[in-house]
Amino acid sequence: MDYSGKLIRGAVYIVNASKYFKNRETKYVICLQKGKITKYYNNFTAIVINRNKIDKVRNSKHYISKVDVHIPPEVCKYELGAVAKCSQIYTFSVKDILDYAYTIPNYIMEEIDQKLLFGIGLVSIEDL
Repeated sequence: MDYSGKLIRGAVYIVNASKYFKNRETKYVICLQKGKITKYYNNFTAIVINRNKIDKVRNSKHYISKVDVHIPPEVCKYELGAVAKCSQIYTFSVKDILDYAYTIPNYIMEEIDQKLLFGIGLVSIEDL
């Protein structure tokens, strides 16, 4: 499907990650914007969702840093939930989107926005 100009902020897309990450065919990413970010290149900014970290321990809160956001199981449909890595912002090509998975609720996107500010150094930990 062609996602050009139709990106949804907060949507989780499955992307072909082979050219971005070693040993990864696909990744789940949260789109941080809507529409195009550049005039000549059809790219979008996103953060990666990591489900593997949570598999290591049942109490997922132990594996979440101050700049990560826990996505509960009822949202991501994964037994233990997932972790949005807010300190790692990537730019992906829209051509690499393989499929749409689901949309993150507004209350979680608000938390992601706050953690993004901290992750890139615009606010201190005391401000969160």
